[in-house]
Amino acid sequence: MTHKSYTLTVGVIFFVVAILHLLRIVFQWDAMVGGWLVPQWVSWVAVILLLTLVMRDFSSAEAGKKNIGQCSRRRLIRMWPILSSSYDSFSAISF
Repeated sequence: MTHKSYTLTVGVIFFVVAILHLLRIVFQWDAMVGGWLVPQWVSWVAVILLLTLVMRDFSSAEAGKKNIGQCSRRRLIRMWPILSSSYDSFSAISF
């Protein structure tokens, strides 16, 4: 899957979820999660967050950026000795 098709797919999924949150707000639908009634303001926050992600994904797809994860992988490989040494010192702690 190319970067462009990936970002477009993710952008469309985020857009659909944002529309569902907007419909929840407009029609005053209740949402229950584990017996907790989710307030309407959570949907407002979700709409703002999701539409921000949609704009970022669509602009990224338009720019045609490729190998976006490459830099992150290189940075992680360079940091691996630091990460593994801190993990070893943490695992030495007994509770």
